[in-house]
Amino acid sequence: MKKILFITFILTNSISFCQEYFGYERSMVISEYRQMEFGKSFQVEIIDDISTFTVLMSGNDSFAIKHFFRPNKIDGEITDESICDSLVFDFFCVKCLDQHLQELLHSKQRKWVKLSDSLFLSKKWISKFMPAGKDPNLFTFPMMQWERTGTSTKVLIYPKTMTKEVFKKLIAKK
Repeated sequence: MKKILFITFILTNSISFCQEYFGYERSMVISEYRQMEFGKSFQVEIIDDISTFTVLMSGNDSFAIKHFFRPNKIDGEITDESICDSLVFDFFCVKCLDQHLQELLHSKQRKWVKLSDSLFLSKKWISKFMPAGKDPNLFTFPMMQWERTGTSTKVLIYPKTMTKEVFKKLIAKK
């Protein structure tokens, strides 16, 4: 079932706060967006179709933020307790990307480290993604990757599981 909600938001925050919803439960992500107050006028469309929660913003910038949720382990269904396991930001202008990518990368919460021109690794691991019954030496870290196609750009944030030794080698190279 899809729910669509049109609201006029006022945007004063940078969009970097959105990446903090990576690892949150579905109910918390939705609640946070519904309580937001912003400063500069934007037309906002929210599309909630259970497996994804999308926020489309148009105004001075136009972009979309899609939150994807992991099915729960018991019955494979997506519920309010399902965890946001990836985010996709779609920016529809080059100027928007340059500004917003810098905002995302300068998040003090995530502490992004550049691995290549378009690939970044967060120093902050996420315990909610610890695979049940797996090796306790494995940890899950957020990765950020971006790709430009014409005048639009996608920024993906997704989980990457590795040992602390692999993580330390990746970070040490930078």
